[in-house]
Amino acid sequence: MFKISDKSALITGASGGIGSAIARALHGAGQW
Repeated sequence: MFKISDKSALITGASGGIGSAIARALHGAGQW
């Protein structure tokens, strides 16, 4: 996907559709 090491991500609306998908993708990529 993309590398965001040494950075923070703030995902709003994670209970909704697109926010949830982004949160799951980042978590699955080991960024969390």
